[in-house]
Amino acid sequence: MKGYQSTIFLWSIAISYFAQSQEVLPQPILEIHQSAKFFEVDQLNQIYIVTPQDQLIKYDVTGKQLFDFSDQTLGDLTHIDVTDPFNVLLYYADYQNIVLLDRTLSIPRQLSLLDLDLVNVNAVGLSRDNHIWVYDNNVFRLKKYNAQGQLLAQSADLSLLLNTTLNPIHLKEVDGQVYLNDPAVGLILFDLFGQYISTIGIRELENYQIIDEQLAYRVGETIRVYNLKSNLESKLLELKLSKEVEQVRLAKDYYFTLASESLKVWEW
Repeated sequence: MKGYQSTIFLWSIAISYFAQSQEVLPQPILEIHQSAKFFEVDQLNQIYIVTPQDQLIKYDVTGKQLFDFSDQTLGDLTHIDVTDPFNVLLYYADYQNIVLLDRTLSIPRQLSLLDLDLVNVNAVGLSRDNHIWVYDNNVFRLKKYNAQGQLLAQSADLSLLLNTTLNPIHLKEVDGQVYLNDPAVGLILFDLFGQYISTIGIRELENYQIIDEQLAYRVGETIRVYNLKSNLESKLLELKLSKEVEQVRLAKDYYFTLASESLKVWEW
């Protein structure tokens, strides 16, 4: 039933969008004028913008600024994971530091990967049980730690298992699986114990999301969808994005686009 509902949800988006795009160009319901490097949206449609000054600003879907966080001593803020709105993960790759924040972006807890003998880590994500996934480039393993730095689980040596040296740039746990993205290889799937499941050979994924059991990703002006169960791919949306749009995020009732000086919220 879940897969069926997600398919209906995705196709209802496509139908409603095409219906209106044939007649009137849609207009955003909100525009946030804020310079941004990138942004994310959580399951409550709350928006998290990372500014060029590495400040994290949280907004609700009406554009009201809620909270912010900044620590200039940590270096470049390179990744955020807002899978759990009550436990937000920030990653500062320059000094290999992870910061965990509560829903108000306060009470920071910090973990240095250097203290765990982890160096040159690019892919970090939050687990559903509020632990931390990292890809260890030195030993070619996906690893899971708690906030105190205790190793909880790890994969086999993936360089031997996959017969290649991975250089992943992103990882995320969604619906009981871990997705490791290497642009040169594709999307590599693991179970919650870090054990390898399979590889989806879609390379150079841009702005991808896992929506229920479907992989949605951008190719130019098109959002394509790959069904993770049936292994079928289809074109879902022709979003008519301008070249200035740098990032897109889809949600149930809205979609979000980012250009360098503003973030726009659109209603389906």
